[in-house]
Amino acid sequence: MVTLYVLFNASCELCVRCAKWLGTQRSFVPLWVVSSQGAFARGTFPELMLGAKPEEFVLIDDAGNVYRDTEAWLLLLWSLREYRAWSLRLATPSLRPLARTLFHALSQGRGWLSPILSKGDASLKRRLELLASDLPSPCDGACGVPGADVTQPYCLQCKQPLLPEYDLCPSRVAHVLEQRE
Repeated sequence: MVTLYVLFNASCELCVRCAKWLGTQRSFVPLWVVSSQGAFARGTFPELMLGAKPEEFVLIDDAGNVYRDTEAWLLLLWSLREYRAWSLRLATPSLRPLARTLFHALSQGRGWLSPILSKGDASLKRRLELLASDLPSPCDGACGVPGADVTQPYCLQCKQPLLPEYDLCPSRVAHVLEQRE
């Protein structure tokens, strides 16, 4: 694989932020991050664009192979220097269902998350905290941060690392996003 094209929805604030973030990441494979609605994508991948939904997250390698859904997310993580180990871990049979759930929740939650993101990180943190407190957790409400001496905070119940900067359990956030559908 020489090049990887990342097609994203430019009308989605979450997608735009992710695209900008990708531009700051070191990768093993050069990434071309382009709007799926733009002239480049329509001209370079005309067959793909005919049936494509703008909300789809799509990766295309230089051989023309198309990746969607969980495969697209895992391949994207695999291409990034800081996240390759995560992609390999999440691709294992035991964690792939969790990865599928998280990626699906993220994709489905874009509609309500994008307007919040456009208001800034403080608003996002408040919104996630409110949502997480409103719904029962798959961890039976035992999510929490262990003592300050812990280098990597984790959920006390499910032992998953907490989402950076937000101190929220990813299982709880995925559960909240699923309830929003």
